[in-house]
This record gives sequence, structure tokens and C-alpha cells, in this order.
Amino acid sequence: MYEMDKDELLEAAARLTPQWLAGFFDGEGWVSAYKANSSYQVTVGVGQADPRILSLVALRFGVGISERSTKGHIHYNLRLHGKMALPFLHFIKDHVICKRRQVEAAIKMAGEMRHTSGGSGGLTDSEIALRAELAETIRRANHEICTKANSQSGKESFR
Repeated sequence: MYEMDKDELLEAAARLTPQWLAGFFDGEGWVSAYKANSSYQVTVGVGQADPRILSLVALRFGVGISERSTKGHIHYNLRLHGKMALPFLHFIKDHVICKRRQVEAAIKMAGEMRHTSGGSGGLTDSEIALRAELAETIRRANHEICTKANSQSGKESFR
């Protein structure tokens, strides 16, 4: 765990509600569906420059965080793959706003996962088709969010 005094730790832990985490995820998180070994997989993640909150989230869901340096800046990521993403997704699903379609599709896709090693071996044609359809839903929803953000970046925001 990273340096936090007791009061900061208690305050941050108390704020780790489904509503707060859903808002945090809407702003800093992502859902990714990708093809690996002839089948689609799903990854959910949250990135942040400050590792303290990510550390609390990682502790809550029993995962670790990764660190990388880009152009001299350190960035931290929490990533959940396949079925490992389900507890996190179910925790935020009723409160996420901007990425609701991605979260719903990721829950369906992760719930369909029977293999942790990837690949389509043993999957029926309908399971493969469902994963491809859910991956396309995630891709489209991600594209729409990026398109909206880019089109609104030049507009004055309400304050």
C-alpha cells in the first residue's frame, strides 16, 4: 500500500461506495474487448497518476495495480480480465452513467467465459457469435464516447 495516513485511509475507504466508484470509472476507466486465439476476451481497467485510490480499489477486489512510465510520468493501472472483472462490474453497474452499455456488455461477455486460457476451443458457434456481438457493442459504445468527447471539446461547458 502507498503512503496514506490513517485518517486519509479511513476517509477514502468510506468513499469507496458503488456510486463513487461508478463515477470514478466513468471518468477514468475503460472496457476493452479484443480477439485472442480466435475468440473475444474482455478487460476492464482504471488508470490514474496517483496510486492511492487505485490501491484501495485493488485491495477491495483482490487484484494488483501495474505501474508504467511514459515521457517521464508514472501512471498506474488496475486491470481485470474475463470473469475476474465480474465482481467489480456488478459493484458499479447500477450507478455507471457514461459507460453503461460497455459495462452491461462486459458483464454478459465475462459471464460467458468458460476458459481462462483464451481461444475458442470447446465453444459453440453461437457462443463465438455472441462474444463477437458483445465485442462489437463495446467497440461501438467506446467509439461513440470518443466521438462525443472530441466534438464537445471545442464547446464552452456549463459551470
